[in-house]
Amino acid sequence: MTRLIKFTLLAFLLCTPISLFAQQKQFSLELGLNHPINFENRNISNDAAGLYLQSHWKSNKHPLVFNLLLAYNQYTVAKKDVFVIPNSTGGTAIYFDRYFKSGALRLIPSLRYEILHRDKFDLYGEIGVGVSHTEIEDGLFNSDARYYMSTMPRVGAILFNHFNVSLEYYLFNKDLNRGTISIGYLF
Repeated sequence: MTRLIKFTLLAFLLCTPISLFAQQKQFSLELGLNHPINFENRNISNDAAGLYLQSHWKSNKHPLVFNLLLAYNQYTVAKKDVFVIPNSTGGTAIYFDRYFKSGALRLIPSLRYEILHRDKFDLYGEIGVGVSHTEIEDGLFNSDARYYMSTMPRVGAILFNHFNVSLEYYLFNKDLNRGTISIGYLF
């Protein structure tokens, strides 16, 4: 029972400054879903989805917003491969695609510039640089998981001060670059 009381008290102490800071309208949290978009035949699966959590720190004097994004999504990667059938003239090469399930966990700080600000509609552009922890099954790389430096350009709109719709493109490894569309809710 004392452990429950201590845990509740600790959670209350940690959440109180965050909620007080959030009431100043300088800090907000966003929770949403993302889905990979098929650019250059790299993201094959249509059923892959992911989650993201993003914090926003906004200055009332400037149109700049500092964000910290933690996102996870799954996708399928296609890799070109070749199979050689030996014969009397040397061999016949057969080219084919191999598909790998993959997942990426990204932590990206970014800076957003609000291009157009209205009461119920904000249009923005954003750029971020961070790290991506990417896992690929079936040995596309020597090891199963790798860390990559990732760049994320993003454009989007915030509707009714709570709904965020955005399109981002993650640049980190030439075989794994991908776009996503995200829909989130700002608290």
